[in-house]
Amino acid sequence: SEMLDRRHQRRRALYLEAELDVGGSRQPVVLVDLSEVGASLRCQGPAPAGQVGTLRAAGLLSALAVEILSARPVPGTELHEIHLRFRETVLPSSTVDAFAARGFHNMIDLAIKDHRGYVERIRRALDGTEKVQASALPTHHTCRLGRWYDGVSDEAVMALPAFRSLTAPHQRVHETGRQTLKLFELGNREAAERAYAELEAASRQVVEGLEPLRREYEGSLRQAA
Repeated sequence: SEMLDRRHQRRRALYLEAELDVGGSRQPVVLVDLSEVGASLRCQGPAPAGQVGTLRAAGLLSALAVEILSARPVPGTELHEIHLRFRETVLPSSTVDAFAARGFHNMIDLAIKDHRGYVERIRRALDGTEKVQASALPTHHTCRLGRWYDGVSDEAVMALPAFRSLTAPHQRVHETGRQTLKLFELGNREAAERAYAELEAASRQVVEGLEPLRREYEGSLRQAA
């Protein structure tokens, strides 16, 4: 019933570091959505349903009393996704909106940085200044943006045109990145450079698509208000 109650509130998509203290164990977590009555987060270790504890995040109250509603492994990763409710407070919508906006912008900034770094890393591999194996590269599901994207449950964000349009170019970034290195590993330098040019184009499309997403998200908050 508590999960259903939380679904009545908009679970704003975000990405911000926090700290969860449950069962006498404190661990770093990443908040991936937030509502007035609860949150979802990802962390390395599991936290059994029914446990109580505290959640701390800069910008929120100093410590929020929480109860774990559910926990499950995130497919393809070593992470666990945890859903929790706030036990003693309901956050003002204005506070949730402001905090979520900061966390959403943080995700956009990290995604831009990550994708530029991904392309630069492959460039260094082609130039012989860094050893990178194609098999070691993340996919469009296992990179940070992919893990966040796949886990978004905020229907307002999922409906944004800029959000939906990210899927194809983001997948191309990772596919052409792996293809570039596979060709390089086979000694086909000319084909690898052509694939790298495709990688750069796909990466630019992702980066250029993230700024409209930022603006559309701000618009969705204003519309909801």
